[in-house]
Amino acid sequence: VEENLPPAKDSAKGTVRRVRVKTDMSFVQAIKANSWYPTNGTPDHINGVRNYDYELDLDVNGRIIGGDWKSKARPDFIWGMD
Repeated sequence: VEENLPPAKDSAKGTVRRVRVKTDMSFVQAIKANSWYPTNGTPDHINGVRNYDYELDLDVNGRIIGGDWKSKARPDFIWGMD
């Protein structure tokens, strides 16, 4: 959390505060050559970094109920593991 903010005019109904969040996400951008061996930390492994900036609307219990992107960069999808 970069900053605590009051609700904005366009905040979701029930917003009691906003927080500005910045995230730096590192990801595998490319692997130069297919390999059965680990490539992490080698010249064949190319990482990328994206910086995301957004504001989240929080309700009285601190739950996210809305928000707005501030950066032009946005993920098109995210994979998660359970």
